[in-house]
Amino acid sequence: GGTNLLEIQGGQAWIEEADCPDGLCINMGKISMSGQSIVCLPHEVVVEIISSDAKDGSGADDLDVDVFAN
Repeated sequence: GGTNLLEIQGGQAWIEEADCPDGLCINMGKISMSGQSIVCLPHEVVVEIISSDAKDGSGADDLDVDVFAN
């Protein structure tokens, strides 16, 4: 167990705070493009940008956020 604080703002995502021993997830910086990711191995957290635009024909232009946590 542990805590990671994920910030999402202005089309970017980053780990603002984490209590993991190495803090590498914080040092990974901000991500904003499809395929980029942030990983925190001690807490088993992966944040990945899947797509930045709707290609499903829905016409939605807002970003959807899916969260998986265990």
